[in-house]
Amino acid sequence: MRHEQRSSAATPHVIQGEPPLRKQPRPRCALCGHFSGVLHTGLHDRLFGAAGTWDLVSCTNPGCGLVWLDPMPSDRELGKAYEAYPTHAATAPRATPLNRMYGAIRDGYLKRRYGYHQGTGPRWLRHLAPLVWLHPAGPERFGASAMFLRAPSPGARLLDIGCGNGMMLLRLQALGWDAEGIDADAEAVKAAQASGAHARHGTLAAGDYPNDYFDAILVNHVLEHVPDPLQLLTYCRQILRPGGSLVVITPNTDSWGCRRFGRNWRGFECPRHLYLFNVRSLGCTARKAGLIPSTLNTLAKGADHILSMSRFLERHENTGTPVADRKYRVSGMAYLTGERLLRLWNTSVGEELLMIATK
Repeated sequence: MRHEQRSSAATPHVIQGEPPLRKQPRPRCALCGHFSGVLHTGLHDRLFGAAGTWDLVSCTNPGCGLVWLDPMPSDRELGKAYEAYPTHAATAPRATPLNRMYGAIRDGYLKRRYGYHQGTGPRWLRHLAPLVWLHPAGPERFGASAMFLRAPSPGARLLDIGCGNGMMLLRLQALGWDAEGIDADAEAVKAAQASGAHARHGTLAAGDYPNDYFDAILVNHVLEHVPDPLQLLTYCRQILRPGGSLVVITPNTDSWGCRRFGRNWRGFECPRHLYLFNVRSLGCTARKAGLIPSTLNTLAKGADHILSMSRFLERHENTGTPVADRKYRVSGMAYLTGERLLRLWNTSVGEELLMIATK
């Protein structure tokens, strides 16, 4: 990664009337203890307007690759970074003919690839499974609808950490999982409960779950938000039953988009993304937590959103909400198709990391 010189002359980007968040230093790598090298300086929140400027650093150990904020928001101030986050209200897709066809192909693929029968319609849909290759995101987008998990045995328990508005919980419940969720955002939990999902407000650190309890645990775009990722994965190991699956999806700092867009890459999202990973650092974190990665690779399925947003940030210096006009949707599809092709030659370039681990 290209590193920048730290500068104290960066102009703070502060929402009018809002003081910058209090910060705490993080000079050493949380995984290997090496000192940091500056990656990007003077970053500010151009999506949701949290006050302050931020520096991203990376571990100087070439075998690690962890990226983090130094300094990062203090634990007590972190919640302020989410005050302008978008609503968590659950919305169902419109029942258009195209969406119905997408759902039929998805259900057929889940039957054929992952062995699902409950919640996936009639048996003949499995013959539609090969059509997933016609979608720009390919099989990844469809496998993600079940979080890459095989069909559960009766009564199998699943925990979704950071369940948000509960849409994934409802989907997994329909597929036969005894699924529940937990989220630190009280409004998100209210939305999840209102939609019928089994969710509660809190954090995993509260220790409310017994050891060896869950057959599957999801950490979907959550690991980058927590002040201690190693501790979170250690908790997950404790409550995961032997042979169970922990599924982690998180941004990938070795992605093509990170290299192409630099400080404008959507995956950085300062100051809410505290720690960011590549294949090496995510695998190291899992092993330090006592987990055994069985799958550790990258995904291109989110490249349309991440890279079109990155392009927007590259072209607009001020804080604002990215527009969802046609040119950005078209460019997103082009980026997605291009990244899928790149992954045929270099599997490390996907915008997201996927890890499936056991204990």
